[in-house]
Amino acid sequence: MKLRTTVATAVATAAAVLALGAAPATAATAAPATLANTALSISANTTHASYNQWVEVNAHLGRTASNRTVEIDLGGSVLKKGTVDRNGNLTAWAKLTHDATFTAKFAGDSRDTAASRRVSVQDAAQVSSRMVQGAYTSGGYTYYHHTQNPTIAAQVSPNKTGEWVAMHVQVWTGSSWQNVSLGTTWFKLVSPSAVAVYLTGVPAGTTLREAITFGGDSTNSASNWTWQYVKVVN
Repeated sequence: MKLRTTVATAVATAAAVLALGAAPATAATAAPATLANTALSISANTTHASYNQWVEVNAHLGRTASNRTVEIDLGGSVLKKGTVDRNGNLTAWAKLTHDATFTAKFAGDSRDTAASRRVSVQDAAQVSSRMVQGAYTSGGYTYYHHTQNPTIAAQVSPNKTGEWVAMHVQVWTGSSWQNVSLGTTWFKLVSPSAVAVYLTGVPAGTTLREAITFGGDSTNSASNWTWQYVKVVN
């Protein structure tokens, strides 16, 4: 009886093991696929543009699984969207009148992460100036009689009516240009974004140069300097 009990117990144990081994295995949870970081970049042919200058912007996309489309945005609007060339490049052009930020966007695909990159370009305001009401011009100089008031007129683009510009005056000493101290150096632009400033009491025999500059604001960087040359004669 003991032998039978032992055999029966062994058979039962083996059956339990077999039954356990025959049970369907629990499916393993698959590890999520790891997306590759996308190599995306954007550049501009200049970061300091002048008013109304055309700027070239290039987006470059590295190797990806399937998606080869890139979008270039300007100020929240789509400037260009398309398939990059065989070198991974997409190029767009924009004519700037204000400071700008360009954004390259890639939506991602089955293997690569979505990505975006930015580049900023400063756009300088433009000051167009000239001497007015002179007696005549010659050799790059505007001539005024000593009884006249040398007057410089300037206009700023884009329209900055109500903002301020600075006036700069230098006198030729015979060997160098020296700054002239003015009582007032800042002048407010009136419509249409223009100003006219004159000097009084300039004696005959004086050689001057004058410039009007815009110092920049939240939408445009500072303007260039353009000197206007003056001779005062009898």
